[in-house]
Amino acid sequence: MMVATENTKPAPSPGIYYGVPFDEYLAWDAVSNSSLSPALKSMLHYREQKALADTPAMRLGRVVHAGKLDPAALLEDYAAMPDFTPLLKGEYTRPRASKEWKELEAAWLEKNVGKEIVTSDEMERLKGILTALWKHLRAAAYLSRGIPEVSIVWVDPESGLTCKGRLDWLDPDTPAVTDLKTTSDASRFETQIARLSYHRQAAFYAAGLRVLTGKRHAVRIVAVENDHPFGVRAAPLSADALSAGRDEYRRLLEEIATCKKSGAWPGYQDPNEWELPEWALPKTELTVNGVRVAL
Repeated sequence: MMVATENTKPAPSPGIYYGVPFDEYLAWDAVSNSSLSPALKSMLHYREQKALADTPAMRLGRVVHAGKLDPAALLEDYAAMPDFTPLLKGEYTRPRASKEWKELEAAWLEKNVGKEIVTSDEMERLKGILTALWKHLRAAAYLSRGIPEVSIVWVDPESGLTCKGRLDWLDPDTPAVTDLKTTSDASRFETQIARLSYHRQAAFYAAGLRVLTGKRHAVRIVAVENDHPFGVRAAPLSADALSAGRDEYRRLLEEIATCKKSGAWPGYQDPNEWELPEWALPKTELTVNGVRVAL
């Protein structure tokens, strides 16, 4: 189940699908990992969720995926807006606000109809990211074999819910899945995995592939910084991380299935009474062997 919109359509039969446009995948009416995040608040939040607003970080992530996972798509689907200043005949305090600039921009946009327009800065950062990925031996190995942008649909055997996933990179021979993530700080990426539930996503995708293929797939994550010096870290998720992710998505799927059957989508539960968080409570101190210890 996903949020109903005018673009929503039934998901295809369970299977592995190649070459599906991202917009078409989004329209499939099925539970996705991203749709599970609002359910962490309440089932009401799950039912009433809205599409996430696009952000510069999300835009850069898409461009990185296009460039690394499908280089041909980068030229076909994206175009970097050039700086028209050298072409201007007049002198302007605000060149971008001038009629001459707007005419040049309109002509350029007409030549690039159907492409997603990105900034020159985004393209420059993309070059740095791609160079860093190719120089990193493990990341390059993960991303050099297999098929990019693979969509999967399966029926969860326990909840009966139709689910879907969009795999960055599927290597059916290993077998393994690789997820490419951009981040502002790869040195602390473990924290980002937990905060953004990447471990749940990994376990969710692995479960879908197990249903469809009968095979256990390793799940790897490549984290690359989105700005200079474009640091890279790459590794498979641990068994403990996958287990924690599995527990989380299993609980949420069961709750969603129960709500669908009952038609009731509860919101927050009221506390018996409001309590302060532990960090806000007064600290008690004891002196032990001359040393003050906070309790």
